[in-house]
Amino acid sequence: PEPSATTEPTATMTETPTLEPTATMTPTPENEDPLSWLGNASWTGDFSGGDDEGFYTGDDEQTTIEVANDALTMTHHLTTVGWHTWSLNYRTIKNFYYEADVNIKQCSGVDEYGLVFRGPGDYSSGYFFSVRCNGEYSLRTYDGEYETILYWQYSDAINTGSDQYNRLGVWAEDNTFRLYINGKMIKQFTDETFPDSGHFGFLIAGYETPGFQVEIDRVRYWQ
Repeated sequence: PEPSATTEPTATMTETPTLEPTATMTPTPENEDPLSWLGNASWTGDFSGGDDEGFYTGDDEQTTIEVANDALTMTHHLTTVGWHTWSLNYRTIKNFYYEADVNIKQCSGVDEYGLVFRGPGDYSSGYFFSVRCNGEYSLRTYDGEYETILYWQYSDAINTGSDQYNRLGVWAEDNTFRLYINGKMIKQFTDETFPDSGHFGFLIAGYETPGFQVEIDRVRYWQ
């Protein structure tokens, strides 16, 4: 800040240096990659040694969810086009930064994957932050049916197509949320649909690619 006209230094004042912003200042979460300043995570799951880290695994005619190659692997069989399957963790969190490293294997067009958070105790609903292989993203709630908060829109932060990697993140602070892709904040919004602590996890929905598959290599959160 510039000194005001009424606060000129006098001969009796002790001279001090002017305070300038420095690189050591803590950035605010909305304008920086959270990983650049958050420090150590409160919890990390890396699926090493076949550990499911508390996430649901299973196999049915729609989807296979399993731990393989030190990752949580989700494969959509396209038996029913657009069928959504999700895997949630038994842990619950409310205010957090939550992110996952996602390796996209076979993928095209509007095949969809993403994060689920603030899911209530029955594991059947929550916020759904979805990304498509063509570079679109959206945010919806699900509680028996979908309600759209952010309609599908493109982001150049998304790495598109097969054999790609995307780091997806969500910042939640009461009713304020920020969505991150590869360290870039792409949207901020407010909503009160699910205000309490809830489960977190991942979703997959195949539309175009038989055997559409993603691998979650690591998941972590900060509180």
